Amino acid sequence: MNQGLDIGHTFFASLKYREVSWLQEEEARAVAHVCRIRSQVNAVVPSIARLPPEVLLEIFAYVRLAEDPPTGTRWISVSQVCQYWRNLAICKPSLWTCLAPWADEFLSLFMARNGDLPLTFHWEENGGRSEGANYQRLLELSSRCVRINVTLEETHAMELFIKRFQNVVQPWSQLESITLNMSKRRTLLNVQDVLCTKDGLLPFPRLQQLSLKNILPEAWSTISVQGSLLRTLHLQNQCRESPTLPLAPFLDMLCSLPLLEHLHLFNVPSARLLPEGVTAFPDPERTVNMGRLRTLRLDLDRACDIAYLLSPMQFPDTTVIDIQRWDNASDESILAALPSDKSRLSGHLDATTAMRVGHIRAFVGVFLSAFRRGAKKPFGNFFARCSPFSDSAPTAVLRASLFQLSRVFQNLVELELDLRHWDVLDISSSEWAGIFWTLSPRLKILAWLGDRKDSSRESADIECLQFFLRILTEYTADGNLQIDSIDGSTVPLDGPFLPRLSYLDFDQFSEPVQAALKEDVLKYLASRKSASLPPTRDLFFNNERWDVESDNTDLDCRSEMDFVNHEQGSSEA
Repeated sequence: MNQGLDIGHTFFASLKYREVSWLQEEEARAVAHVCRIRSQVNAVVPSIARLPPEVLLEIFAYVRLAEDPPTGTRWISVSQVCQYWRNLAICKPSLWTCLAPWADEFLSLFMARNGDLPLTFHWEENGGRSEGANYQRLLELSSRCVRINVTLEETHAMELFIKRFQNVVQPWSQLESITLNMSKRRTLLNVQDVLCTKDGLLPFPRLQQLSLKNILPEAWSTISVQGSLLRTLHLQNQCRESPTLPLAPFLDMLCSLPLLEHLHLFNVPSARLLPEGVTAFPDPERTVNMGRLRTLRLDLDRACDIAYLLSPMQFPDTTVIDIQRWDNASDESILAALPSDKSRLSGHLDATTAMRVGHIRAFVGVFLSAFRRGAKKPFGNFFARCSPFSDSAPTAVLRASLFQLSRVFQNLVELELDLRHWDVLDISSSEWAGIFWTLSPRLKILAWLGDRKDSSRESADIECLQFFLRILTEYTADGNLQIDSIDGSTVPLDGPFLPRLSYLDFDQFSEPVQAALKEDVLKYLASRKSASLPPTRDLFFNNERWDVESDNTDLDCRSEMDFVNHEQGSSEA
């Protein structure tokens, strides 16, 4: 790219008759226009030219990784801004290692520029065409491939690909990641020995990541024999009519993966693990120890199937778990997805000290997020789908889940209620009092989360927060009140109400909400004092300390001074 424009020799400079006035005016206008262009170009060019090569290559690589779909080539257009950028991109072989079933000329261009580096293959069905003729040429490069990602729609197209995948001439000696997705839902492809060659040999000595969607092997031992280095296993089954399969062979496969770090199961080993109508099961006789597991996600329809699958598993206390129940006809607690024998999960559950509870409107479901002490990100997520045709379904699930918190998480000291998309008034005050009573021995922090960007919720937030504060005040001041228990019965209070509660937090609410809550907060603080309970010393509003008693004292002083001034004015008159 030229870094300046020379206008010393223009068309007008070569004319013989420069003394003509109109010609001189035209020349002046043209020269001024070119000068403006030159100044604009010169203002940009030095900045671009000063970018170091390593920064430019990082930009190209980022644009390439951000392509959607991955087979896109828009990053090449970015590298063609100037000759310098183009030459830099051509001389960087790693930018040309992601291949797709393109036309022969385009594919040859990539092959000429990627040197001998390991390759990544991406292709997907486009308009009903799987482009078998083009991806056959990619399969001829199997010995250089480290990652393969295939998405097809039709069963016959996937079967044809798997057949060619198994019968390559050169071995998959460097392959580390396999992703096979059959995107058409409600269709499950059971492939015999999908991970073996036609000779039954082990073709993937370096395999570390395996992801199969709507494609499952007929025998789980097919994955077991590849398990020496496998670290990530994602298995998805979107077919609701898949048969119920025994769990033992699947657990045998998990036991054969000593280095497994990430496990995601969606309706696997099958959509139903227990027979219809059966929800109880005996305690497992074996333990599946996954000592290196870092993340675990289980997605199944029924909570009993999740509990059945989870019951023999044992993993480190630091494992991040994500449990999602998708049966929207159930109103049972989210925590019903945990097995009755929680001894294998005791370390994980006992490490939970904080819980966030809320309602997700987009998926018509409810969630619980578990936190460790001082952590900003949850290490346990529980989600339950609710019926979109019943307004009371989320409330029923949340009520049952909240009553079980203290039984499952025995070290819980903090509860955060996410008021967004959730009408907490659907749970009665006596039920809320019963929920707080179950947490009373340990609960120290009670927090509410709103959305101050949504001004339409301001009045609803005030109503909900006043509702909670008045419950706290009423049951703290009067120890003879009745509360609702988990089974629906009514029992009297037996002891002080939330004696350890020392921290109230109101986050993401508008200033009018704070002004409306001041009186109720003061009443609650006074009720604790009259009940001889330790004071709630820490009050926060939008991450700032709220000295509500000092604000109230200032207000009283101002009112008293106004009264004195008024009396003095009257006497002088």
